Amino acid sequence: VTPICGWVLDNLGYVWLFPICGLCGVAAARLFSRIRIDESSTPAQEKRSPKQLWQVLKHDRRYQYYVLAVAFFGFGGLIPAGFYPAVFVDRLNLSYTEVSLLGAAQSVSWLIGYLVWGHFLDRFNGVIGLQVVFAILSIIPISHMLASNGLMMLPAFIAAGLGSAGVDLAFQNCTIELARNDQTYEYAALQRTIIGIRGLIAPMLGVGLVQMVMSVDALFVFGSSLYLVAVALMMHPSLRQATIM
Repeated sequence: VTPICGWVLDNLGYVWLFPICGLCGVAAARLFSRIRIDESSTPAQEKRSPKQLWQVLKHDRRYQYYVLAVAFFGFGGLIPAGFYPAVFVDRLNLSYTEVSLLGAAQSVSWLIGYLVWGHFLDRFNGVIGLQVVFAILSIIPISHMLASNGLMMLPAFIAAGLGSAGVDLAFQNCTIELARNDQTYEYAALQRTIIGIRGLIAPMLGVGLVQMVMSVDALFVFGSSLYLVAVALMMHPSLRQATIM
């Protein structure tokens, strides 16, 4: 679908594409509304307060390093992200069709990535998986800095596809591997909370850094460096104790 959308944007414009996307969303919502789940067989969960949630983070040193790595990973991706479109438009002069072909390569890599990372996580674990995923994702900002034509952006889009699949699977695995006792929900909630806070701060921080002290290219290098910091944090000895699934 991605190349088709690129062609529509180039030839018909967003006034046609956006309504079509909206109708697809309505159709998807309609289909989901027909799904019925029998919750009577689900065991009741003990309700815990937000205070108990943060106690998990306070007392579990392993998870402190993990959520810190997740935060650095997110900053590495989101701080430079606002400047990626300028590379496509101002430096490379790519059409929507050309960008959509890169997007299609990302989608294929994402699909293949689920098979690759599923096999990888079966052999190793989520902690090791995230180390590799974060290292792969560090390619993205550097590719945007070095690209002089559309083809040179291909590694970034392939890395984004593989990385997205890896994050989807490895995040779940890490939560299961690192959670203690019956606190899986708390650990998952903490991870999502950190992701949300990081997502609010990082894009504005990227713009502020460029306005005050950094060039855009330096920001791209900074983004890749943050990914590598996340790799280093995931290699902390306390995280090596994660259960191999």
